[in-house]
Amino acid sequence: MRRAGIVLLLALLLSVGAAAAEPEGDLNRELAGAVGADTLESGLMEEQQELMGEATPTESGGFFHTVQELITRAVLQSGGAWREAASCAAMLLAVCLACGLCGTGAQNPPVRAVGIAGALGIATICTTHVDSLLRLGSETVQNLSVYAQLLLPVLAASSAAAGSVTGAPAIYSITVLFSDLLLRLVTTGLVPLLYSFLAMALADCALGGAALKRFRELMAWVISTGLKTVLYVYTAFLAITQVISGATDAMTARAAKLTLSSAVPVVGGIIADAAETVLVSASMLRNSVGIFGLLAVLAVCILPFLKITAYWLVLRLTAAVSGAIAQEALVSMIDAVAQAMGLLLAMTGACALLLLISTVCSMKAVGL
Repeated sequence: MRRAGIVLLLALLLSVGAAAAEPEGDLNRELAGAVGADTLESGLMEEQQELMGEATPTESGGFFHTVQELITRAVLQSGGAWREAASCAAMLLAVCLACGLCGTGAQNPPVRAVGIAGALGIATICTTHVDSLLRLGSETVQNLSVYAQLLLPVLAASSAAAGSVTGAPAIYSITVLFSDLLLRLVTTGLVPLLYSFLAMALADCALGGAALKRFRELMAWVISTGLKTVLYVYTAFLAITQVISGATDAMTARAAKLTLSSAVPVVGGIIADAAETVLVSASMLRNSVGIFGLLAVLAVCILPFLKITAYWLVLRLTAAVSGAIAQEALVSMIDAVAQAMGLLLAMTGACALLLLISTVCSMKAVGL
């Protein structure tokens, strides 16, 4: 009888150990299917999947190496944007040079007429480029929001499976709330303000007047302050949630393990260890999904970010060079267009940063 009990106990130990350790790859695949991690790749466009390389939601490989490759591919693909920006800058400098020559060489025509003609010329050159970049920025914000609707539930499910039963839903709900708020703020408020900002820059350049310049500066302040406020409030809420829910999850996990170990006779400790093994696998999956999410967010926004950055830097340089050959009003208008590109960069960067922060917070480990 005693021998039979020993044999039975050994059999239980072997079976539980096999269930916990043997098919670790199968367990990870089953967990990935259960939380929907296999859908994350399909949510990316073909161009974005090429930037991601061989990274997958379950095996993301070396994070920093993959980021390096992603950035290298994106920089190579963004070469056309730099050429377009340089072409735009050359035309702007040609307009500035022509206006500068007309303003100094002709005595009879009023100087204001030259300034108005130069402002219209700059507006004509920038209209196509700026409009396409503003649409690109809006589409990028929209794409980030759409991918967040795919990524965040998977992160929440994998975090809950890893033991963050309180923190995962809290982070998910807060991120969804603020990402939706930021999307609405950008698409319905800030982008129209940018168009108004550029219109006032044109009017200021053509007509002059301190009031237009002050209104333009006020619009730029409203855009930057609105983005900062959303991010500050979001990170504050997230920090508070992390502290409260993290402590609750850790206490719950320890209580669950203690209950399993003491309440179930003979094999309670074995079951608790097996449950811990499953949670470790879920934690590994959560981290893999989180790393893939970080890479995916970068893949979605990096090309638009580099294109807008190209115009921003080139226009800033153009404004500096044109200061030596053009009227101050024309230089101010080119500088305003460059400032608009900087604000557009801030919009796309804020949306990407919100998703990156939430992804890192979702990867926060909960001790068992």
